[in-house]
Amino acid sequence: MNKKIFSLAFFLGMLGTILFVTQPVSAITLDDEKESLIVKTVIYDEKDSVLEISNSGVSEFIPGTVDNIGSGIGINGTSKPSSTWDLSSQGRYDFSGGTSYNDLYSNYLFKGVSDIKVKLHATKYKSLNAELWKRNTGLFQSDQKVYTFDTLNVGQSVETTIFGLNSGSKYYLKFIAPAYFTGWIQQN
Repeated sequence: MNKKIFSLAFFLGMLGTILFVTQPVSAITLDDEKESLIVKTVIYDEKDSVLEISNSGVSEFIPGTVDNIGSGIGINGTSKPSSTWDLSSQGRYDFSGGTSYNDLYSNYLFKGVSDIKVKLHATKYKSLNAELWKRNTGLFQSDQKVYTFDTLNVGQSVETTIFGLNSGSKYYLKFIAPAYFTGWIQQN
């Protein structure tokens, strides 16, 4: 009986949460984790105040692929980072970048929170495509694409909130070439 009451209360609570959200919301289920993500997205036009963008906080290499302890991460660096950024204790992480031919990746693996908010702004060329990936460290496991952000035209921005990530897992952002952008990621 207690299980039925708890289930009903949980269902009504979730239904109430969903009914009061005023922005687009979608649910995603990750096959291997058996967890559901709830995603809230807002896209808007924004005037560009940045004419030239240098790579800051992004590189051509997937985070965690090579151990570069002590090498540091430069503004225009292309080193392969293995460092993590704990969004719960280190706060917001800003990035910007531009590439015509090679995909770019965030310089850090993000961890420490289950709900994140990401802002992306397309600054140049036709469109911006970006993805959130989960880093898998198992011997025969490949990284898993968790979310594909809405495609942005030049001058558009998107703020996406993703609920239900595993706070113990590590995630990174991938920007599909060609890509010219600014943005940030933070705890929601």
